Amino acid sequence: MHEHKREKAEHHAERMGNFDAYRARIENKARCAKGALVGNLTSFLAVNGLLWFMYASIGGGFLHIAIPIATVGWGIGVAATVVGARRASEKLREIDAMPELGPIELADYRRLNHKKDSIAQHASSTVMVCIFLAVVNLLTSPAFLWFPIPSAAMIVGFLAHLAPYRVTKARLERKILDALGIKGGWRNIFEQSKARKQEAAELGLYADLYCEAQVAKEAIAAGATPADADFASSLDRYLGQVKLLAQSANEIDRLVESIPVTDLAKDKAAIIAKEAAIGSPSLKAEYRSAIEEIDKQEKSYAELKEQSEVVKLRLSSSVNQLKQMRLEMIKLSVSPNAAGGLDLAGLKRCANELSRYLEDFRLGYAESRDDPFARLEAEEKQRFGAMGSKG
Repeated sequence: MHEHKREKAEHHAERMGNFDAYRARIENKARCAKGALVGNLTSFLAVNGLLWFMYASIGGGFLHIAIPIATVGWGIGVAATVVGARRASEKLREIDAMPELGPIELADYRRLNHKKDSIAQHASSTVMVCIFLAVVNLLTSPAFLWFPIPSAAMIVGFLAHLAPYRVTKARLERKILDALGIKGGWRNIFEQSKARKQEAAELGLYADLYCEAQVAKEAIAAGATPADADFASSLDRYLGQVKLLAQSANEIDRLVESIPVTDLAKDKAAIIAKEAAIGSPSLKAEYRSAIEEIDKQEKSYAELKEQSEVVKLRLSSSVNQLKQMRLEMIKLSVSPNAAGGLDLAGLKRCANELSRYLEDFRLGYAESRDDPFARLEAEEKQRFGAMGSKG
């Protein structure tokens, strides 16, 4: 009873454009489809195994016709279950790769899935019914092959369904891809999913903050004119620096977490106690050396914690500056001569200053043996080099 109410609530939320509710519904259907497939296949194999054993034992007569027809007839339902389970698995894999959709895009995606389900089941039923008719024909009246006639009619009906399906499928997929800003074909959804997961791993807890910066940057770029190529380039560089900050903040957090500071404190206390109790000068020197090493590690931990806070503050400040630029752009679009508002040249200067600000911060790591920016900077240069070659 409660399960039924929950499903109704999820279905209502899905109808209202709730992407999470639709995802939960697909996951639930995938589990149910898998269970139905296991149950259907088990009963099909068990019962048909018994029937064919009877046929092999008794043979001939009515069983010669009835058992093959029963097997193929039941196979129509089994094939439909297999197709349903496969489609449920495909939809689950796809929904896991899909970024969150708005109400309009979700409605298109639901319609697309309905079309795919329909054509898959139509193809399955067409093939299986044609096989069933052929078996019935060959077993009951092999002298007159009549099964190609209804089979041809069914195939024509399927092709009539397939033609508009392909047009609708291409249109809906392109509409969804355009809404998501994904170039290329439908398979690129999965490629972008891999990129998102990799980026999420690199950014960690700062992925949402970087996403905010991306949204603000894209809004600013959308308000600029095509002639503002320098401004767009400055924004790209600035967003790249924000990403470097977010990745570095995540890397520093991992370094901080990797230092067993509690264990160090315990080890230090134990060594200090041993040093006080020992009388040998040479052993005392060894203990003192070990204590100094722990002191260095504790100092490094404290410095990393401090640097972590600095990076977080500068990252947050950089994102807020980008948001402020977006607000200034909106003010300029509403009232170009508004007092106190930045003009386009001012926005460019702001973007370049922020980029230099972050670059100066990066250079603070130059003396470090393990520069957390080095690899990230190389990737950014490679990306901009590729953009320049295309231009």
